[in-house]
Amino acid sequence: MFYAIHSINKVLDGKRPKSIRIFKMKTIGIIVNTSKPRAAEVVAEASDWLRSKGIKPLLPDEKADALSIPCDGYTQEQVVKQSDALIVLGGDGTLLGVAHVPSVEEVPILGVNIGHLGYLTEVALSELYHALTDILDGNYEIKERMMLKVQLYYHGKMNKQHFALNDAVIKHPSRMINIEVYIDDQYFVTYNADGLIIATPTGSTAYSLAVGGPIVEPNMEAIILSPVASHALTIRPFVAHPDSQISVSTTEHSGVILAVDGDAVFLEPEHVVKVSKAEKTIKLFKSKSRSYYEVLRTKLKLGERGG
Repeated sequence: MFYAIHSINKVLDGKRPKSIRIFKMKTIGIIVNTSKPRAAEVVAEASDWLRSKGIKPLLPDEKADALSIPCDGYTQEQVVKQSDALIVLGGDGTLLGVAHVPSVEEVPILGVNIGHLGYLTEVALSELYHALTDILDGNYEIKERMMLKVQLYYHGKMNKQHFALNDAVIKHPSRMINIEVYIDDQYFVTYNADGLIIATPTGSTAYSLAVGGPIVEPNMEAIILSPVASHALTIRPFVAHPDSQISVSTTEHSGVILAVDGDAVFLEPEHVVKVSKAEKTIKLFKSKSRSYYEVLRTKLKLGERGG
């Protein structure tokens, strides 16, 4: 018999670790990047393998159509809501997209890389069935990744809300801007820069890293502020407490963009962007074959000497 383990909260030592609730695993959703080589073959093989274990695979119609696979009448949101777990086949970008599907925070995700090793998709394609066997046997660990809640206020009223697994970026595409930042209603700093990245620990190895931000272990909780091409040498990246309330505004009259995990909207001078830790998290099955530190060494060539 195959089981999924979902979490419920209980208080222990002043924190909220996760206790477990065990039930029989009946369905596993498959989300795939259809542009990847062998995508159709991998989905077909994984679906057959799951059926051989008595588990129903669910594939969104849009993915099935793209792969010329018979459709079962499910949208991606329906697949997420009806699955006991998800297999995401692709890369980090594919998993980042899945992180924004409604209710995905309720479902643990196995990120499988079809191509290059990823920070989020730690499991190689060759390890897929070994990882699934461990999961079905209950022999696994789930890691939770912090998300950001990004609220857009206009004339004091909140009119949009987004969630970020990686980051929220405020920037102008062609010139420097002044970006005023408050933390917990206390003035922090005004950046004269091309932009500002507000990142999660997961996002610390994305855009934030490219502009000199710190690498933060992804299972920690923190909010990282990394300026983009600051005009002042005294400005440095800053790591804020995860319970901080970050408020950002700019006096620029046109062209300023707020991009939340790459999804962009334009800002006006009357807008205030408020960023805080989201209540929801993304749950990832942890790879047993490699550690996060091995992924860092492999992708960033940590400790290697040139020449």
